[in-house]
Amino acid sequence: MPLRLSLESSPTTDTIKLAGEWKFKVDYKVTEVPAPLKPGEIPFGTPSGLFNGMISPVVNYPVAGAIWYQGEADATGFAEEYPSLFKALINDWRTNWKNPEMPFLWCQLANFGIRYDSPVDPSWANMRHAQSSALELPFTAQAVIADVGEAGNIHPKDKQTPAHRLVLGALHVAYGMEDVVHSGPTVKSVTAKNGSLIVEFDNVAGGLVAKEGTLKGFAVAGENGVYAWAEARIDGNSVVVSTPKVASPVSVRYAWDDDPEITLYNTAGLPASPFQAKEFLRLP
Repeated sequence: MPLRLSLESSPTTDTIKLAGEWKFKVDYKVTEVPAPLKPGEIPFGTPSGLFNGMISPVVNYPVAGAIWYQGEADATGFAEEYPSLFKALINDWRTNWKNPEMPFLWCQLANFGIRYDSPVDPSWANMRHAQSSALELPFTAQAVIADVGEAGNIHPKDKQTPAHRLVLGALHVAYGMEDVVHSGPTVKSVTAKNGSLIVEFDNVAGGLVAKEGTLKGFAVAGENGVYAWAEARIDGNSVVVSTPKVASPVSVRYAWDDDPEITLYNTAGLPASPFQAKEFLRLP
């Protein structure tokens, strides 16, 4: 049976009643609330348009960290500027709370909309990639949920899976449980060899896993930037990607779609984030 709350208010006391016999009082003092800005001083829709009314009044309250769920409206037209804006927001909140190590977690955009027959460059894929860029900041974690959304429902019903993955991120980042696997596979390096691209991954837990035994959703492109679907297979902690259609690939994409097919996981059951990467070798 769900709990029901009722409030009996006075100027300085709230009596909170739970369904059943439980009852307790919360005493508080009313402090001065910062005066809001006048209408028009910060136009709605600007990067700081909601800060004054929704964040500034609570920065004096201690928090263990922040969880961010990105609104879908920004998926169109904001991917290019999003990395700098999102990292600026995280750093600004840490400054306001006077905690440079304040944990910050977020959900990557879920899958939604169209699954294309040929490789394309859709806005939702670009936004997911932009979100991942904030992992460059310390004390951050991202819950990948492109495998639990619904193509026809922008607000998917599965809330438990995103919550579970956020909990893993919180245990690792906020509570220092370093042995908790909190992330799916992430790209470590991309190298070219014999007409293939070899994508090496971190955060593989006990190893890489292909859902239902087959990897899908990989595409490669040559210097002309034209992508073609490619075959992919697991080789240790790497995925080898190639296609006869691209003789000398230099870049690779995975799950680069509005409604991608997610097939690459680690043994902890966490999915790899959709990504795009050019040939590079990241040195330790």
